[in-house]
Amino acid sequence: MKKLFFTLLIGIFISFGAIAQNYTVTVYGNVMIVLNGMVSPVPDQAVIITIDSSNTGFTYQNTVYTDDAGYYEDVVEIPGFSGYEYVQTSTYDSCLGYYQYNSAVILPGATLPSMDFYLCNSAPPDCQA
Repeated sequence: MKKLFFTLLIGIFISFGAIAQNYTVTVYGNVMIVLNGMVSPVPDQAVIITIDSSNTGFTYQNTVYTDDAGYYEDVVEIPGFSGYEYVQTSTYDSCLGYYQYNSAVILPGATLPSMDFYLCNSAPPDCQA
């Protein structure tokens, strides 16, 4: 009887461990500046990464900075991943005077695309009265 009880108890713990597995996702991209038709990397540019799920209640926000090549990356552990999360990246474009945004859906087994930014890429239209 004791062996049966302990076997059942171990089985329950193993099933809980299988349900509550973490899922690792890498959010990455490049921040480049476009001036006079030339594209150059932007070092030390702040990129805000936000992950949100209304399904599991998981939320995550972190600010990372680009390296000398304009590259940024953040590795996130999502506890109890259920198959759907929403990720958004943003960075401030000082040429245009507003934040640029990228977004994607995190799906099991799929790799996120590169979430790149091209600052100063287009000028806002002039005000017309």
